[in-house]
Formats: sequence, C-alpha cells, structure tokens
Amino acid sequence: MENEALTAEIVALVTALIQKQGKTIYQLRVVNQRYTQQITFFLEWYQLGRATVSRQIKSVKRQRIADFEAFLSVLKAASPVAILLA
Repeated sequence: MENEALTAEIVALVTALIQKQGKTIYQLRVVNQRYTQQITFFLEWYQLGRATVSRQIKSVKRQRIADFEAFLSVLKAASPVAILLA
C-alpha cells in the first residue's frame, strides 16, 4: 500500500514538471544510496546538443519501500518517462 502511494506521488511530480518541448528527452533516475539508506529520485532532461538538466524531486528512506524490485517494476509501468537505476 505504501509503495502504491509513493508511486502515485512520484508520477504526479514527474507529470507536473514535464514540458512537452521538441527534441527533448526526459528520464527519471533512481539512485539507491546504500550507506545512507535512502532512495533519491531525479528528473533529468536534455535537448539534443545541450547539457543535461537534473532536478531532485523526491528522497525517501529505504525502509519505506518494502520490496524495491517490485516497486521499480510498478514505477516503470506507471511512469510517463524512461527510468534509469543508478
């Protein structure tokens, strides 16, 4: 239940930040920080021939996510952008 609420929140944040511009590529980067026990979500976008812009949109404690692999698969299905795991 917690994973579904977190997924809906992240998808809403990503959808609000996306501006449909020509030749722009959007990605959601998920960073699993092992030593600090946090998972951080970044929305990254770039236009062809320009630098990448990265914005942190959410950071959660690892304990909030029961099954990380299942959470990622649900997020990939629900997200309007590509997801990268770092």
